[in-house]
Amino acid sequence: MEAAGRGLRHVDFVHAVDAETTWLALLRGSAGYSGDFVADICRWTLAELLNSDSYGPRLPKMRRKPPLPARNYPGHWTSFLLDRSPLPTNPQAALDALAERLHGVLEAMNAADPNTGAGAEGILALVSGDRMYVVCRGIARVVRIRAGALETVLYEHSLGREAEAPSEGMPAHRQHIPVSMFGLASSPTSAVELTLAPGDRFVPLSGEALGAAEPALNQALLDPSGSALTQLLSELHEDSDQGFGTIGLQILGTAKA
Repeated sequence: MEAAGRGLRHVDFVHAVDAETTWLALLRGSAGYSGDFVADICRWTLAELLNSDSYGPRLPKMRRKPPLPARNYPGHWTSFLLDRSPLPTNPQAALDALAERLHGVLEAMNAADPNTGAGAEGILALVSGDRMYVVCRGIARVVRIRAGALETVLYEHSLGREAEAPSEGMPAHRQHIPVSMFGLASSPTSAVELTLAPGDRFVPLSGEALGAAEPALNQALLDPSGSALTQLLSELHEDSDQGFGTIGLQILGTAKA
């Protein structure tokens, strides 16, 4: 089971501990001129490696190096650079491989066209049985709501070198480049394993939630519909033309629950 979303909306997932695997992704793209460019690369990579049409049209097969710059034909370059060999069957190894291939595509595209500057942060996760395996890159965290109580169970906030030209009014956490960002910098760590219990709800967050006041953010996270969280992010970034989608994961005891 997979799904993808773009823009300012919430997508909810349900996983039963006796069901098959569920893939989750919450990724925020950044590039010198358009983060949507990177969002498309992430979407194409997931579609190809997870063999799913739910992320949009599949890529054409490119066996020769595209003649034009990567930033002009990102789909052709993604297809040319991507390793399409099957992912490992072990859940943790499969997630690690997916994360490494996404990083590899963006990194190779940046090397082929230095003006691209493509990077992505957020989370990739694979839920299998009563376990969830999570990879965080950039500025990201995973919050668990259990019996009405909030707990941050995974937090990645590894900042590296200062941005070359931080813009006026840029938040402090955006003035440094994360050392673990897909494509731009990498500090590889294996996927983290989390134990699930029926009734748990998980909400992944990207760095765009860091500017929110903690009381307001906690209150928004307790809204199971996700509308309070998307509204909070919309107000927090009202001067931005980007949309900040959110996802949630609800854990059931059995598929029929």
